[in-house]
Amino acid sequence: MPGMSRITLSNGYTINVQRLKRKITATDLMGFNNTGNICLWPSEEALSCYVLENLRDFHGKWILELGGGMTCLAGLVVAKYGNPYGVHLTDGNSVSVDNVRRSLRLNPTINCCVKCSNIPWERSRELCPGDEGKFDFILSADCVFFDDARASLVDAIDYFLAVEGIALVVAPKRGHTLDLFATDATSRGLKCRQIQKYSERVWMKHLELMMTKHYREDLHYPILVLVTKI
Repeated sequence: MPGMSRITLSNGYTINVQRLKRKITATDLMGFNNTGNICLWPSEEALSCYVLENLRDFHGKWILELGGGMTCLAGLVVAKYGNPYGVHLTDGNSVSVDNVRRSLRLNPTINCCVKCSNIPWERSRELCPGDEGKFDFILSADCVFFDDARASLVDAIDYFLAVEGIALVVAPKRGHTLDLFATDATSRGLKCRQIQKYSERVWMKHLELMMTKHYREDLHYPILVLVTKI
């Protein structure tokens, strides 16, 4: 059975999440992708730190998380502490989405409208026909690595993002993968701005890890990309 974990974030903020304890099966792996069910990625934690340091930005806004994995951590943080109008937590894997629903029930103080959905990016228009241009903020952590899914993520952002909205995409550079995402987004008429130092807490942790043997900035340090409509 899955077990509960309490994640302690900056300044005493906490979020309760369900952790998957069972073995990942071949059937699971045949879903959209299953990376979000393996662990809590550092990019999710970095994006959550950014959210907590900018909570006022989310007041009264519509929020969408794309590819949130088994926790949709950043989206849950916004829902619990950001006082948004509504939050839509999504992933392309049904195991992840079921787990997010369990996590949502573990945070009873969340008092905004929260929806959880299985949305493969390439089916965004089909599954959400009324949500075009709806969301003021889109959150996405560590979702740009796979070459065969990157264009679909860009399409989903372009479809869901409001005219004056902002997508917060966080991921390590990992060679050219982050730059390829920015290139794809720019070719769709979106504007991208990469920010290396976006959270003092994350940056200080980065400097600390730079002194260790196995830490590699290109593979491990999450960059923030602000995506907007021109």
